Amino acid sequence: MHDYTNTLLRTDYITTEEDFLNLRKVCLSHEEALLNSKKKFYKIKIRSDYSYMRFAGELRADKDFIFDVIYDYYWGSINLRPLEFVSEEIKSDKEFMLKLMEHGSYALLYASDKLKADKEIILAATDFAHFRLEFANDALKDDEDIALAAIKNCSFNYEHVSNRLKKDKKLALTAVRLDGRNLEHVSQELKKNNEVVSCAVKNDVYAIEFANHDIDIYRDMALLVVQRDGCYLPELKPSMRDDAEIVCVAMRSCEKAKFYASARLQNTINLMQPFVSEKRCMCPSEIG
Repeated sequence: MHDYTNTLLRTDYITTEEDFLNLRKVCLSHEEALLNSKKKFYKIKIRSDYSYMRFAGELRADKDFIFDVIYDYYWGSINLRPLEFVSEEIKSDKEFMLKLMEHGSYALLYASDKLKADKEIILAATDFAHFRLEFANDALKDDEDIALAAIKNCSFNYEHVSNRLKKDKKLALTAVRLDGRNLEHVSQELKKNNEVVSCAVKNDVYAIEFANHDIDIYRDMALLVVQRDGCYLPELKPSMRDDAEIVCVAMRSCEKAKFYASARLQNTINLMQPFVSEKRCMCPSEIG
């Protein structure tokens, strides 16, 4: 290559069209080598510190380079943080961002505002594992189709639906069936709804923490809780500690439950012990 370029530089040599084409190939080969060297340099730098992406120039808009940097083919892992510094063109590329979301739903965090407000792309993204509704546009968090698809993908997405949809009983029932602790995020009105609370507690007994204490079925739900975990007795509303049947059932699953009983029942623990052993309920008249 060196001898050839020196030949072209000779003043007594008359160049031909073929010579110019060959020289162009040499230049392109050199440019390609420089680009590959630059890609290798920034790949190493960005993987050690993702913020180096901001200095990568035209590579910030190179889809192949970006994907190669964030995806580790050896471990099959992905690091999406360099997306914070890619070009706006990339952040607004629907097809490319969907491809990234397929590998990691957190990619939506770095998408442009335009894409975050695009119902089509958000609805498509709900098919990917661990989709995060919290990164979507507020208007789409108030969309029934998006909210339902997001909750079915990951139940914790219910926390991020709009306040209006949190008043929707049908959506609330779907959410608490998937995860009883979603009762924490339903509207105050629905925390008083027997059907919603019952569904939540039957799914996860500890969801009773978020139920309204004045609902009609609170005692029945409390009974379900202490059957599973008697040591949860002190977390229930205070009147449950003075309920002989509740305390008796709690003691069957947790001996320490007797220490959480009211002062009145503490004096009758010895009388209650046979009922705990026999696994039958006791009437208030039997403890005086």
